Parts: sequence; C-alpha cells; structure tokens
Amino acid sequence: MFSRTKSLGERRRVYLSFMSAAPLVDWESLKRCSFDLDDGPFLGGPHFAANENNEYVIVSGDYPSALSQLVDVLYRLNLVRSGYDMNANPDSLTDTAIKKMADNRVRDFISQIVRADRLNEGTLQRFVNNMILLQLVRAAYDHEVFNTKHWPKALETLDEQHVAKGLVVRSRTNKIEGRTTGGRQKCPSTSCSGWLIGVLWETGQQMHICSEGWHFEPSTDEIHVIGGGDISARYISPKPWGRPASPKSLWPSKVELNTKTGWKILPKS
Repeated sequence: MFSRTKSLGERRRVYLSFMSAAPLVDWESLKRCSFDLDDGPFLGGPHFAANENNEYVIVSGDYPSALSQLVDVLYRLNLVRSGYDMNANPDSLTDTAIKKMADNRVRDFISQIVRADRLNEGTLQRFVNNMILLQLVRAAYDHEVFNTKHWPKALETLDEQHVAKGLVVRSRTNKIEGRTTGGRQKCPSTSCSGWLIGVLWETGQQMHICSEGWHFEPSTDEIHVIGGGDISARYISPKPWGRPASPKSLWPSKVELNTKTGWKILPKS
C-alpha cells in the first residue's frame, strides 16, 4: 500500500483514502468507553426499591454515560447485528479465548449480549462487571485497528525499533501534551501483546507507554492516551497505574523543552 518514495505525510493520506467507512475516531471512543467502565464502580442491576409511597417497585439498573455511549458506538460500528449466532453463550468465555477469537465470532457475542438486554434487563451490567463485554469490545478494536503484529495499521514505523519523532501525544484527560521521541519496542509484560513507544511529556517526564492504552488518530496525526494512567497509559498494575504527572512547579520551561528530543524546533530551510 505504501511506496518507499512517498513522504510520511503522503503515505498517511494514501492510508486514509483506503480506510473503512467507519472513522477510527469511533473505534477510539469504543475502546475509551471500555476503559472508563473498567475504572468505574460495580454496576447494579434492576432491583426492588421503595418509592415515595413506600411501595416496592422495580428500579432500573445503573446506566452511566460511558455505558450509554458504548452501546451507541457499538450500533454505529455495526458490531450489534441482526444476523448473529443466537446460540452463542458468552457466560463461559475466558480472556484467553476472547483474544484468540475470530472477528466474526467476537461480533456474534457482542450482538448476543446487547440484544439480550432488551428482554432481560441487567444483562449489560452483568457483562460489564465480569469484564466479558469489555474484553470483547477490545478484541473487536484489535481486529479493526491493529495489524497481525498488534501494531496500529495507520501508524507507520521507520523500522522495527523506531517511529517518527515529534508526533503529538495527548494525555487521557487531554490536559497534558507530549511528543514521541522515536523509540519503539515490544511490551515486556508476558500478558500483553502491545508495543511501547517513547514519549517526552511537557512535564519533563520521559515514559514508554504501551499501545494497549493509547490510540493513533490518522486524521490528526496524534496519539491519544485512552486507558490507564493519565500520562502512563498503564492499566495492568494496581491503581494509580504508573507515575502521575509531576507538579506543574517542576515542569521545564518551554525554552528548555524545545531543546529536547521530539520537542526541538527545527531551523527553517
């Protein structure tokens, strides 16, 4: 698809011309919602509760905005289908089985869970709480966004160990900015198939953040942290997920920052 004679910008435009109808920003929203729900409290299902007349009535389960948005995006991306295997039983799924599952099968299970909630309210909350729906969502994202080496299809590498320097990186809260420093390596965690990239944040902190916790958006040429710590993108370890940002009083000046790798202001030719 890419020609070696084209510039990085030209190759990115070629990729965008071949993208599927669903924009990658929707896939970013999908995976971000899965992390937001993962971070949130246990979701209660439908239950009996007393009303103002002290009469017990059935009250709907917890339905936070992240769950509502997740369902909306699932439909928008056609991950909830009318023609699916109605015998698919998600209750017995394991994390390992989901990671090995074909894309079409992942969509069967997502469709089964979301559609079952119409008849059996509380199904969504149950499969969020036990992580099965969240893992299925991330598996669907992986099939669409990653290549066979589990690297974002839209983000070109310079070689096996390097990506472009100077790409903008935004923290999970979108309040802190970073730049790629060019390094790339496999995540050392045995339970993770992601890749680490070097990022120098405007806080002055150099980190290596895993692709499992960030998304590359080709339309803006930016990397967005969507899971785990605000700048660490680390979500496997116990909270607070890696190093937090340094206090602002310790941040380097813009002048100093612009002398660092990824932030250097290149002289005009």
